[in-house]
Amino acid sequence: MKRTLGVNLLYLVPGVVGGTEEYAVRVLRAVAAYPDDELEVVLFARDSFANTYPDIASAFVTKTVAIPANRALRVAAESTWLARHGRGLDAMHHLGGRVPAFGSARSAVTVHDLQPLHFPASFSPVKRRFLAFSLPRSVRKARFVVSVSEWVRQSIIETLGIPGDRIVAVSAPCEPLERAPLVTAERLAALPIALRRIAHAGVRFFVYPAITYAHKNHRTLIEAFAPVARAHPNLHLVLTGRAGPLEAEITDLIQRLRLDDRIVRAGRIDRAHLDTMLALACALVFPSIYEGFGLPVIEALRVGCPPIVADATALPEAVGGAGVLVEPMSVDAWSDALESALSWDAARRAELVAAGARRLAELHPARVGPQWQQLHRRLW
Repeated sequence: MKRTLGVNLLYLVPGVVGGTEEYAVRVLRAVAAYPDDELEVVLFARDSFANTYPDIASAFVTKTVAIPANRALRVAAESTWLARHGRGLDAMHHLGGRVPAFGSARSAVTVHDLQPLHFPASFSPVKRRFLAFSLPRSVRKARFVVSVSEWVRQSIIETLGIPGDRIVAVSAPCEPLERAPLVTAERLAALPIALRRIAHAGVRFFVYPAITYAHKNHRTLIEAFAPVARAHPNLHLVLTGRAGPLEAEITDLIQRLRLDDRIVRAGRIDRAHLDTMLALACALVFPSIYEGFGLPVIEALRVGCPPIVADATALPEAVGGAGVLVEPMSVDAWSDALESALSWDAARRAELVAAGARRLAELHPARVGPQWQQLHRRLW
């Protein structure tokens, strides 16, 4: 008998919700590519989602509603519009980490991390109180929970006391790299001008793609980069990602260390541009002290860029054996890791790239898509 599964995407405001958007898009594309004949998936989303991802919207039965990017209005829509249109479904999966108070369908919920509980100071007072209440309530209300990594799964067990057999880890799938080369004259010409200068000059550089949030730990990386930059006059650090709460502090630090001409602030850039820069980089550097999974690490592996990451939270799991782990808050350890990467020979780099390919095989959509669909049989 064919079952119907609703997927609640009302939390997803394209371009705003960060890694949770990327996770949802990747999973849904994998599900579409490897459908289950016994399961019909129905998406409930904002009209902006359907406009941004027409391929996903057309792959499923998709119902949309126009609501502004406002949390209170989203919560209201989940309790009214979603509850009404979700009647008659066999189950509902809430990808945004929250199970609405109203709605009769059996439910599953995806939890990306427990940062609101572990680092509440990173959130505004209103958001902190909302998530501190809604996240534990949702996890306990759901029939089962999907975590984005085994590390998050263990965190849920330990922090919220949820039995392990109610939680399944499903990491984001990663599409194989397109055959087209990443470094061509056309791709280089399309780069933003600040990046184009570096790429054309053939200088060595590291890349860190992250919004300037406190947990992203830009300060440690920049302080570690300073002595390495002094020792290597042709070395640069490329920071991408939109401005966050610590933007002014990070800008001031760069100026005080006199690294203005050695650190390139590129802002948010297109995926294609980031892929090209990673393909040219010495390594991805990722000193974040809190990650539910770490998709940028996987993206680096995908283009053959070895990652140097903080030995913290889910990052060792994400990288597998395909990168270098560094003590998160140690400036000296990061300086040593950067210096070491500059001396990697071809054999060492090839070793890391090969390990990355093995890690990516574990995240192929052909494995993740069916896994995500099959776990919903536990709801019937």
